[in-house]
Amino acid sequence: MAKPGGVRTSMLPFPTGNGQWVGRDSILHRYARHRVETDDSDSYIVADYFAIGVETTDGNQVDIHQPYKTETAALAAAGVVAQVLNLGASGPPIDVRMVVTKMSYPTLKSQFLVWSAILLFAVYAAWRWW
Repeated sequence: MAKPGGVRTSMLPFPTGNGQWVGRDSILHRYARHRVETDDSDSYIVADYFAIGVETTDGNQVDIHQPYKTETAALAAAGVVAQVLNLGASGPPIDVRMVVTKMSYPTLKSQFLVWSAILLFAVYAAWRWW
């Protein structure tokens, strides 16, 4: 979600609280990047897509939305969000760039694991109840 004051992440459809807020003053630029995810042994590709996000002034990359099938679609979506961030802004305009993947996902991964565990427990409890 983007507003002129910044962007907020979310992990739909899971209710993960308010997500991470990144204020406009902390945003260096908007980005699009190519993501290729492999299994643990790197023997085959699990996902191949483009994501958009913001890079903060301290060098963190925060994905905002994914997946996009093409670089063009990802850059166009990042451009729309940059326009929203630049509405009525007093600072320098935020531009859009293609960047390389350099971030990890400790927060999103831990949230995903917690919700997966809750789901598995609910399925197990329902199975035992029947």
